[in-house]
Amino acid sequence: MCLRICVSSAVAFLEFLVAAAGAWIIAADVLQGVAYRFLVSVTAVRTVDMAVLVVVMIMVVIVVAIGAMNMGLLVHRCTPVKSVIDLTRIIPQIAAQQ
Repeated sequence: MCLRICVSSAVAFLEFLVAAAGAWIIAADVLQGVAYRFLVSVTAVRTVDMAVLVVVMIMVVIVVAIGAMNMGLLVHRCTPVKSVIDLTRIIPQIAAQQ
């Protein structure tokens, strides 16, 4: 909801600046400077937000994958030892063979 309000207020602000420039209320160079700074700041904020979102999504995927591996839902097929319990059973057998 806030995103829609922010976007619509940004569009309304730009429309106001265009209308003011059309009515010669403010100088065109002032309008150009304000519009340029506004657009650059909006673009920079959205770029940073998207970068943060991507980093958070990658972290969530990593945490879910680690959790799935710890629970045994995601294992390597070629791994001979599937858990610590199997490892504790195999070590004495190997020691007895030597």
